[in-house]
Amino acid sequence: MSEKDKNFDDLSEQFARNIYDQPKGKIRLEVLWQHLQKVFPESTNSSALRVLDAGCGMGHIAIRLAEQGHEMTLCDVSQKMLQHSEKVFQKKSLKDSARFIHSSLQGLPSDLKYFDLITCHAVVEWLDDPQQALSELFNRLAPGGILSLMFYNKTSLVMRNLIRGNLYKVASGEFSGEAGGLTPTQPLEPQLVYGWLETLGMNIISRAGIRTFYDYMTRRDHISIEDLIEMEISLSEQEPYLSLGRYIHVVCRKPV
Repeated sequence: MSEKDKNFDDLSEQFARNIYDQPKGKIRLEVLWQHLQKVFPESTNSSALRVLDAGCGMGHIAIRLAEQGHEMTLCDVSQKMLQHSEKVFQKKSLKDSARFIHSSLQGLPSDLKYFDLITCHAVVEWLDDPQQALSELFNRLAPGGILSLMFYNKTSLVMRNLIRGNLYKVASGEFSGEAGGLTPTQPLEPQLVYGWLETLGMNIISRAGIRTFYDYMTRRDHISIEDLIEMEISLSEQEPYLSLGRYIHVVCRKPV
């Protein structure tokens, strides 16, 4: 782990309040979950899988997978985030069936590998070397294993600034978030990420845009969260909307 990698200990409460307590967090979670279930049906109709949630945050995806009967390992560099995940599992009486490791994904024990599914959502854009982190995850996947990767899309950030008239910011090419904020330190170019995955030998199965239009809306209060989620899901795998999503979810498989 690099000293430049983000630790959310100092932002855990702000993260919960500004992300998952808001419609944008609920939309992100539901579109991500529905896409994963659609393109990886083995998660719902097979025997228990070995799953690593790398950078588990508050455990929103991990607890859903645990409720499906999968063998969960959760890690996070933030002690506060990991403790929150443990409380979520405790509330569902599933804590004893999961393993919680206070560690960065790069710092996990070397023998912790051969996972059938690794989820890494909204993590790599906070790291100093995201490409190296993807290599770490690749090495921990079992042959034929699935990586569910969601990353912050720089293209969406550019478009949002263009709409707001921040032409000088776009021309500068500087989009790193400020210290203490929730904009990632390293928003990622989608084609760059796809290239990294292909270099590793990963086969991209499916892609989806997460919040393809919500972040661009000027009025939101007249539409129900259910209608927003339904429309977001319907557009998530269609271009050009997919590539304008605030996040992009990539599901890929390691060759056997």
